[in-house]
Amino acid sequence: MSHPEIETFTLLEADYSLLSTSIQDQLDNLISSTSQLEEAFSEARRLLEQMHLRLQAIPNTLRQPLTAKYRTDSRTLDEQYKQFQQFRSTKPSDLRTVRVQSNSAAQLQRDQLLVVDSRIQNSTASLQRSQRLAQESESIGADVLQELRCQRETIERTGTGLQKSEGALERSMKSIKELGKGWFRF
Repeated sequence: MSHPEIETFTLLEADYSLLSTSIQDQLDNLISSTSQLEEAFSEARRLLEQMHLRLQAIPNTLRQPLTAKYRTDSRTLDEQYKQFQQFRSTKPSDLRTVRVQSNSAAQLQRDQLLVVDSRIQNSTASLQRSQRLAQESESIGADVLQELRCQRETIERTGTGLQKSEGALERSMKSIKELGKGWFRF
């Protein structure tokens, strides 16, 4: 039978392994995503430049709605690029704050799970103690019942013996009375 702490340790180690794998995957994804975003921004800028060149070739009468779309697309790309640059220039301490908040939530959840696990272990131990007490009580009760049966049988035998003795005593008293009557006649 294994020790409960070994089982708990094994569960925690398995959770850690899953979390460690998840962290590595997220780091790989973050690095990959950053490169992909840089490439996507370059490609988007190239496409906007080509769109601008094509706009120049379109007659003025047809260009106005397309120019509005081009400006909207260009502003959207600029805003997205600013957000990306803000993310990249974020101080590691700011990122740590975000990570700490996320880790704090994870730690809080882990702590809550450990408290629940502890309560379950305490409840299990309490149930086992109660079960042992019930078994001991049942055993004591069976012994008491057996003792009471023996005492009942003894009392019944004693009662039967007393009845026989009482009958013999009554006969003896009768005999003595009859003998006594015979003595008093003389």
